[in-house]
Amino acid sequence: MLAPRDVAPADYPALNDAHAAALPILACEVNLDPANPGSMAFHVKQGFRPAGEATDPRNGKRVRYLVRDLAAVSPPISAAAAAS
Repeated sequence: MLAPRDVAPADYPALNDAHAAALPILACEVNLDPANPGSMAFHVKQGFRPAGEATDPRNGKRVRYLVRDLAAVSPPISAAAAAS
């Protein structure tokens, strides 16, 4: 399992290619509070959809969980899109 911040958007094409058959769903979390609108826009553009939200009771940080069905969504995440 990868730890938070271990995967950058530029790594997504490799994850898509390497794991689409074995792990058909790619999941991530994006901060809602404090907000991370750039990350949210990137993930929505790449076909990620909301799967839930949570608040960390230790620090109040709110996140949205996003998922992308690698087997069903086309096209795969491209290197060019990940770089933008």
